[in-house]
Amino acid sequence: MNVRLAIWITDWFGDSADLYFETLQADVAYFTSVSRFQTLVNSCAVAFKSALQKFVESSARMAGRPSLGARIARTIAYLFQLLFCSIWKDLFHSLSWKRKCVQDQVIVITGGAMGIGKRLAEMFALEHKAKVVILDQNEAEALKTVAGIRDRGATAHSFVCDVTNPDDLRQCAAKIAENPALGKADIIICNAGISGFGLILDVSDAMLKKTLDVNVLGVFNTIRAFLGPMISRNQGHVVTIGSICGFAGDVYGSAYCSSKYAVRGIMESLENELHDRDITGVRCTTVYPYFTETAMVTYEPTSTFYNVIPLDKCIRSIVDAVLKEKRTSFIPSTFFFIFYIVKPFLSKHSFFASRKWLNFRYGPPIVKTADAVV
Repeated sequence: MNVRLAIWITDWFGDSADLYFETLQADVAYFTSVSRFQTLVNSCAVAFKSALQKFVESSARMAGRPSLGARIARTIAYLFQLLFCSIWKDLFHSLSWKRKCVQDQVIVITGGAMGIGKRLAEMFALEHKAKVVILDQNEAEALKTVAGIRDRGATAHSFVCDVTNPDDLRQCAAKIAENPALGKADIIICNAGISGFGLILDVSDAMLKKTLDVNVLGVFNTIRAFLGPMISRNQGHVVTIGSICGFAGDVYGSAYCSSKYAVRGIMESLENELHDRDITGVRCTTVYPYFTETAMVTYEPTSTFYNVIPLDKCIRSIVDAVLKEKRTSFIPSTFFFIFYIVKPFLSKHSFFASRKWLNFRYGPPIVKTADAVV
């Protein structure tokens, strides 16, 4: 009866053909292996797929815009996939305790000499036995970090690199590939960044350019230098350290926030590009931390509800996101609710009222280190 109803609907709609069959099939296969809901999901999907397949075989593609019926049919197929497949897959993944093993994998970290990058290098090398490669302009600090890791029996390497220079990154990628102890980059972590804060009329041209060059082009250049081999072997992991400033512009943040919004756009575009090319083995993770205790926080942020995050807490959350291959990770996680659920529905007055309630504020700059790549 259900199949007859679906066939009747699709016969009546009769227009376009591109209606998610392969995706539905893949989703059903996923549940076959990981869930006890397989029987229910499989029977529903097979019935609906059968009806939609008849729709495809009996309908010709239109040269122009699809008819209303075709759009309705497409929407029904989407809602079916969303409610019975996609949401469950995402839920199982988010609740999973499973973490991948990175022992002996090569993890490349830009800006790994100090701050967040340094602690990431130490944790991946010392606790997870990965081979860490630090790319940083500050050769002295990079060598010091590498020495500290090696002294404790782990593997670390460093290369002098300016992430704003694509040739530098390509040369570093080549050196890593040629090094018999390394060979290939399994995970790249785009961490290098600078904090260009100031009122929009006070930010100098030089600071604005450098902020965008390091925070945006640096991410672009890093991904482009290492992505090709990952695609060729259909295996790898691209991680970027974004910021909650990629979801909320604020006073003093015109330069920095715009750069972090751009990082979010880069990663979403990359995800879609890999998906549409069926490159399923290359993972993407974007981390959005609140302000963290590093030298990069030159303006003292305050809030009624949020304190500056201790460095080690931030690092453990980032490592957890990488090992669980999360698509996105907010630190703290409550920001997911604020930016995805609450903010889209705020009008002008409710937006400013909510901002006042959270009471985000910035003090004057503590130390002027905006030019330091950390």
